This record gives sequence, C-alpha cells and structure tokens, in this order.
Amino acid sequence: MRMWKLVSLIPVLALGGCLSPSSIQCPDGLVCPVGTHCAAKESVCIKDSCGDGVVEAGEVCDDGNTVSGDGCSADC
Repeated sequence: MRMWKLVSLIPVLALGGCLSPSSIQCPDGLVCPVGTHCAAKESVCIKDSCGDGVVEAGEVCDDGNTVSGDGCSADC
C-alpha cells in the first residue's frame, strides 16, 4: 500500500473506534453515547427527556437545557 493511502485512512480508522452504531452526533458535533441524547439548546448529553426542549408527561417545563434559575429547573 502506498504511504499516501495509508495516511488518508488514519482519520477514518481513528473515528471508527469512537462512534458506535447507536451513538448520536449532535448538530454541534458532540457525540452522545448509547443511552443518552442531545440537549436541545446546550452542548451536553442527557439521559432522560429533561432538556430536550419538549414538555412531556411529568415535566412542568422544558427549556432545552440543564441549567437551573433560567425560568425552568434542571430537573424540569
């Protein structure tokens, strides 16, 4: 194999170990592992629906982040 072909494969091989089929890449580039997903307005991975920007059953509010004191608590 020519050296330039080997060098061009290095980024692909390195990235392949970081992303699994069930990882989620957020719009800002953050990669959330299995069992988590992207917060709507913050660069963090969340485990439940609090922070996804959608008010769901059991939530009083959901402003899309995990910050308290901004109108909605971190636990929704």
